[in-house]
Amino acid sequence: MCALYRNRSLADLHLNRYDATVLDAFMSTTNGRDDTSKVKDAEAWFHRGRANYQLGHYADALKAFERVIILAPLDLEGYKELKKTKVRLLEQQEGAFDFAEMIGEVSNNGCYADRAGFTSRTEVRQTQDRGRGLFAAKDIRMGDLILCEKAFSAAHPDEHTPKSTLPVWLDSVQKAIDNPSQSKHLLGLYAGQPSTSLISAPVIDGNPVVDTFKVSKILDLNGFSYTVGRESQAYGTSATMTKTSPKSTGLWIHIANANHACLANAVRSFVGDMIILRAAEDINKGEEITISYQIPAPLLGERQKVLFGSWGFHCNCLLCTSEARFAVEMQTLAEHIETCMAFMGDRTLTDILAVDVELIAMAEIVAEDLEDVYAENLARRLPCLGMVDVWQWLSQTYCQKRNRSQLKRSATKILESYGYWTTVQGSHVSMDATHGIPMVGVVDGLIYLSIVAEGEQKIELSQEFKAWARKIYEIVNGNMMGFELKY
Repeated sequence: MCALYRNRSLADLHLNRYDATVLDAFMSTTNGRDDTSKVKDAEAWFHRGRANYQLGHYADALKAFERVIILAPLDLEGYKELKKTKVRLLEQQEGAFDFAEMIGEVSNNGCYADRAGFTSRTEVRQTQDRGRGLFAAKDIRMGDLILCEKAFSAAHPDEHTPKSTLPVWLDSVQKAIDNPSQSKHLLGLYAGQPSTSLISAPVIDGNPVVDTFKVSKILDLNGFSYTVGRESQAYGTSATMTKTSPKSTGLWIHIANANHACLANAVRSFVGDMIILRAAEDINKGEEITISYQIPAPLLGERQKVLFGSWGFHCNCLLCTSEARFAVEMQTLAEHIETCMAFMGDRTLTDILAVDVELIAMAEIVAEDLEDVYAENLARRLPCLGMVDVWQWLSQTYCQKRNRSQLKRSATKILESYGYWTTVQGSHVSMDATHGIPMVGVVDGLIYLSIVAEGEQKIELSQEFKAWARKIYEIVNGNMMGFELKY
């Protein structure tokens, strides 16, 4: 009978039925003291260890592989799995990730990383008015890793395959059926109605029954789209640097509990099937952790339309409530902004060197008009996203023309447009990031200021601005890969 359980545990392991593997492996152990029994028990413990490893139960996997070594001291596979499990356990407990190594692995093996999830700095609990939310379990400093989670399910269609959530849906349903212990985490996610408790899939006639329509709704409301295959490039793992619609889709159970805010205090990025979340500002213990479900659009109406169309709610964050007061005036100016920026956008970098004074003056007028519209936001140090393009264009122009004084002014305006306010005292730079939105343009603005300081022979100040640029880059990209390539 023990042999039957042991063989079935191996079959379960190959079929990804890890719950059953653990149970059958346990039932197959004999605890005999003769050499033959020890070899067979070592095999059972190995199956048990591999199953727990795949379930993310690394502490249990470690105990299993240690038992394998005791029973079979010459088992090389046991030592190999033990060593690997210790690394996973360190990642899970301390968030000790080697992101360069992770990116290398993902680049080589087709979008998947053999890594543990790290979520212990956060906890899921009820909010006052938005169902469940994600909260800080300890103080987290700006730029720190909040979590790094492995996908419950992810799919990466090739360039010839249309984007679809069908593979993720099928995989999620199958995992819930094969491993009932994981079904409660999946089925407890938001599916259109608030859920206050975790409920496993019901078992009928010995088989878990999964509501496939509910899983489909869960994926629609909780899944993420992202791009793979450019991890080693500058901003290659950022969630915001995508010229085309992302085709890869995935579901991450823990971070799916995070609620939306346009002024989010955390930023996500992706490495293969791993999602990385970093703090965009200091977050105190007990404070809710929020993410932006979309790349914030400059106009309030556009933001609210996407949020309501995709998730069924309107945002009432500080930025949205502030801009609601002058939405009509902002919409009136939108066409003028679009026309001017389209005209300026036709100029290449080579053309910028020959840009006439009249065009620059027009851009400055647009910027001045926008500052009038955004007067209330500026007074409250809130982002003014409609000003970003014009100040970025002016900064690029002044940089090419080596006009340091104007570059300093326009680069500072970029930062303020994104909600970052800098204070310089000697060679020290402090930055108020309370309402900041970390984006590529923020890094560019800081690099421009570093260039200005270097040109003024203020080397320490230049290095300080570049250090801030590195910090924001890591927040946006999740890791430092590609920074030196671009800057």
